[in-house]
Amino acid sequence: PTEGETLRVNGVVLTVLAAEPTRVTRVRVERAEASEPSEAVQVWDAGGK
Repeated sequence: PTEGETLRVNGVVLTVLAAEPTRVTRVRVERAEASEPSEAVQVWDAGGK
């Protein structure tokens, strides 16, 4: 995976924010049909640098 790649699954949009050659270290998770943007966005960080 590369930074900026987006995947949509079951109404959820995953965007790669940071990646290494063999793993994703940070993603943004959004509900595709969210009514409030502030409620829709979460960032997951695997402790990448």
